[in-house]
Amino acid sequence: TFQEILAYYILIALLRLTINEGTGMAFQTTNEIKEGTITPYLTRPFSYPLRQFVDVLAKTTLNIAIVVPIVVMASMFLGLGEYLPHGIAIVYGVAWSLLALLLYIVIYFLVAVLSFWLDRVESYIYAVIVLSNFFNGSLIPLDVFPPWFVTISNWLPFKYLMFVPIQAFLGRQTFSGIDMVIGLSWLIVLSGLIAILWQKGLKQYESQGI
Repeated sequence: TFQEILAYYILIALLRLTINEGTGMAFQTTNEIKEGTITPYLTRPFSYPLRQFVDVLAKTTLNIAIVVPIVVMASMFLGLGEYLPHGIAIVYGVAWSLLALLLYIVIYFLVAVLSFWLDRVESYIYAVIVLSNFFNGSLIPLDVFPPWFVTISNWLPFKYLMFVPIQAFLGRQTFSGIDMVIGLSWLIVLSGLIAILWQKGLKQYESQGI
């Protein structure tokens, strides 16, 4: 129905305005690596990736406090109260959104780490944003695409950024075993790649005498 479609895109806006801080973090990390302003952080007794992680969590918390009440009031004004998440759907939605937040962080931090070796990494970040928007259901819900497209998206990490959390909030997604395994597997694999590339990148950074 029209109301369900409207609720879907309202939830997309909600997630974009709350958990999508990984993209901004990627641009910040890229600039700090390229300009050498990352150096002071490397001399401090804590991990730079951890610092970025905590920063994203802080911004996300602030976003939630500001955006959620506004979205709820707007939805009530539009007569979408019955389509808002309620009961166990909120629990599922929050759980999947937490996974989405972590995936946003690791996906975009991984791209940003390439700044140790490559120029104009911003272009790669924009490319990932476009690819993500295409496969995460934020442009068009994934279930209206042909089966072959859905099959591909099922094995990529992007649908866990938007489509799955939204389906959970709408009461259409629970803790599906295969989805949870795939989502967590991507989180673990990407985190491992970050750990490897970060250490190699620091050696590259130090070898240049910066």
